[in-house]
Amino acid sequence: MGSMILQAQMWYLCVYMIVDAEKSEVDDKGFVYFPIQLTDEEYYVEERNNKLVTSSDIKLWKQGLMLPGYWLTSPIPYYTFITDDGYSFNEWLEWSITT
Repeated sequence: MGSMILQAQMWYLCVYMIVDAEKSEVDDKGFVYFPIQLTDEEYYVEERNNKLVTSSDIKLWKQGLMLPGYWLTSPIPYYTFITDDGYSFNEWLEWSITT
């Protein structure tokens, strides 16, 4: 997973890594927050609308939000991931609807 960055009129995909899924935290709404780290991996996105990432096997298939667990006191940032159609990562790293 990663985030899209616009730099000098060019789009890049910056890859995030879940540091330790076993250290996830669940909030009172049921969303699961994971400790994440930005990796050194960065990919040029040749055609953002066609979801084409140059020089990789990566296929862009979902978009959504990364929401910070701002209340968690940790040197490593915690985030939850929610797609535009309402799915989020559960504690087993599977996409599910939080009810």
